[in-house]
Amino acid sequence: MINSRDINDLHPCVRRGAAELVARISAHGHPVGISSTLRDNVFQAQLYAQGRTAPGAVVTNAKPGHSMHNYGLAFDIFKNIRGQEWSDSGFFNLAGRLGQEMGFVWGGTFRNLVDKPHFEYTAGLRIADLLAGKRLPADARMPWELELREEEEEMTQEAFVKMLAAAQVIYSTLDEVPEWGKDTVAKLMERGLLKGDGSGLRLTEEMLRVFVINDRAGLYR
Repeated sequence: MINSRDINDLHPCVRRGAAELVARISAHGHPVGISSTLRDNVFQAQLYAQGRTAPGAVVTNAKPGHSMHNYGLAFDIFKNIRGQEWSDSGFFNLAGRLGQEMGFVWGGTFRNLVDKPHFEYTAGLRIADLLAGKRLPADARMPWELELREEEEEMTQEAFVKMLAAAQVIYSTLDEVPEWGKDTVAKLMERGLLKGDGSGLRLTEEMLRVFVINDRAGLYR
């Protein structure tokens, strides 16, 4: 019987999402614990029986094979303070908001049996799909990861544009050269190593930086 609390038993993208959600909640000053990740059908059957054919209150409407926990696509959290594990609605409402922003489905929005500790991500897969053998691809990414990648790509693109702009800066005369490169250019011109063409020196920013680095390394002595 399996009733894991280890996020490493989750699908890779759900595992990353669980770790990120815990970090985001913790950043608001709330200690977080994980109470359930992967469950097998045997344990799911035991949970489903509770409040029906076994003592206790009903805690799930999901029969074996009908819970996202059975596929490593869901996990449950609690507030990791003794006596406040399940009672702090502010904690769960914050967690729900943060989780939904990341792309999780939050159990606090369930209609039939509200389950505020519960979070799941399936990329649109339904229980019927999973029962039919469909699975979330191993390389799947959650929305928050895709947004992060887009931001990184935008930053990379911005850096590229800046680099390109720097490469297009042309210094045609010694007077146009920045102070940090003037001595080097003057030295190269005096030695006849830098003459330019009919349009002037035509030094780019990158060329100038290379010349200055070489000069500081003693290559033009």
